[in-house]
Amino acid sequence: MPSIVTCRSFSALSVLEDEVVESRDRIRCIYLITGTMQNIHNLPDESWQPLASQVVLAAAKLFKKPDQVRSLCCVANLYWVGRTAEAGEDTLKNGKKVSDILKKGVKSASECLEPLVQQQLFILLLNTYAYYIEEGCKEIDLSQVKELLSRTRDNAVQLDVSAEADALDRQLAETTALFQKLQV
Repeated sequence: MPSIVTCRSFSALSVLEDEVVESRDRIRCIYLITGTMQNIHNLPDESWQPLASQVVLAAAKLFKKPDQVRSLCCVANLYWVGRTAEAGEDTLKNGKKVSDILKKGVKSASECLEPLVQQQLFILLLNTYAYYIEEGCKEIDLSQVKELLSRTRDNAVQLDVSAEADALDRQLAETTALFQKLQV
């Protein structure tokens, strides 16, 4: 049974790469595959790990940087809540993989040229980091999180006055309060 699931999952990834051309459709496919993998608990580790790696790779290869970042934030959860046959009821909680995937997200967000979009992505990443810190992920480098928080605050000052910028300022204030609560 696990080999059938593995085979079909690789087929879904192949269809994603070869047939799905629209960016929004690719994102939906990545989210669906991620959700499906989070609900499969009977795959052996040697089948689950390559699948998860392929999903992360598909997210990282999306054409638009904002899509990459949002998808990477989503797929990082595979390595936190994913389960394999060997793990039983325990989740993987692979903090190193989560941290590495989020670092890729920060790199992609930094390459985004639109200031408002970059700010949205930084706040998304900060909130994602906060989730994993709350969940007890010890592999998250707090100095990098502090650096991203500082960079996001600096960017906020440079944004043109607009309703979107005001909304991002409120989100950043909430995120900053969350990090203060977490003592980061």
